[in-house]
Amino acid sequence: MRLVKETKPVARKRHICSSCGSSIPEGQQYIRHTIADGACLETAKSHESCFEASQLIYGMGSMCEGELPPIDNFQEEDLLYIHNRQPSLLNQLLKDSNIAQQIWYGRVE
Repeated sequence: MRLVKETKPVARKRHICSSCGSSIPEGQQYIRHTIADGACLETAKSHESCFEASQLIYGMGSMCEGELPPIDNFQEEDLLYIHNRQPSLLNQLLKDSNIAQQIWYGRVE
């Protein structure tokens, strides 16, 4: 797999984030990747916060191969790391991603 194209459009309709599975509402900017896998082209759409959090946790290497690691692979320690490094990113991630909310608030219960 290789990354062919990356764009940051504004959603004209509701999309589903490829990383967390939550909704990307109409009017929100998101990241769209076109990925080549042999003769097939795939498109992945994600919240900017999911993409930035994945880059922070997994590093740039994963996107060079055209794969965005899913947020549901995150552990509590990953969200604490984001909180300590970029608290505003964690706040946005918690607004965008139901899975991140479950991981973060589940630690309190």
